[in-house]
Amino acid sequence: MAVRNQGRWGVYDPGHGVSDLRKDVKRKTPHRYGIRIFNIEFLRLPVLINPNVHYNSSEQYLPNTMNKSDLNRRSMLLGMTSAIYTTPFLATETAALTTDAADTPRQKRNVSSFRRRDWRDYFSKLKSGCILCDLSGRAVHFWAPNGIYNVYPSSVPMSDELTRRGYTQIVRKKVGPSWTPTKEMRERDPSLPTFMPAGEDNPLGSHAMYLTWPAYLIHGTHDTRKIGRQSSSGCVGLYNAHIEELFERTKIGTQVLLL
Repeated sequence: MAVRNQGRWGVYDPGHGVSDLRKDVKRKTPHRYGIRIFNIEFLRLPVLINPNVHYNSSEQYLPNTMNKSDLNRRSMLLGMTSAIYTTPFLATETAALTTDAADTPRQKRNVSSFRRRDWRDYFSKLKSGCILCDLSGRAVHFWAPNGIYNVYPSSVPMSDELTRRGYTQIVRKKVGPSWTPTKEMRERDPSLPTFMPAGEDNPLGSHAMYLTWPAYLIHGTHDTRKIGRQSSSGCVGLYNAHIEELFERTKIGTQVLLL
């Protein structure tokens, strides 16, 4: 807890005295807090101190004007007050340290998914629009003919064996698609049905866009847990709200690159 000591605000750290709060915040130096009352560890919290009372760390951080037999309701209230008033300060310190940690390179685990891209790096002409399925970044990038750019998180194939990369295009679009598992899918999972109509159990979701490659689609999903994961048998999945938006803005013949 912050306390006033000789005209300055600081934090009492048992065994280390009262530190200068302003300097500690500037350095973002974490404190080592600890207190024992009734032989109970109080979650390493700072001690609310009276500047006029001497604290002896060799006696479990208790004032030399008190002994163990004097500990009563006052001591318990002391610990509770310390916990209540310390929380905002610790939260501020934690937030500052978290912000600094987030700026370090080791925290940028998914930067490729949300990095802005330029269609000219992948396509020679914009034409009726372009779709880039970034399988490593698990994101779908879309450029409309008027230059409007959108990025959507996606699911990707479960393994390299199920993954196909290269240039293709949209050849068919369907609202409420049915699903017919391929022979290879049923060999991997014999429990799959031979046919599934449109509905909440259909893995293709609310909308589907078919590519020139048989059995490869960009589609929705009713199982939102799949988005951002390697969870498909070769297709690229989007949230239903996102595939509906992309579906409305995409024309037959739109060029697609799976990268």
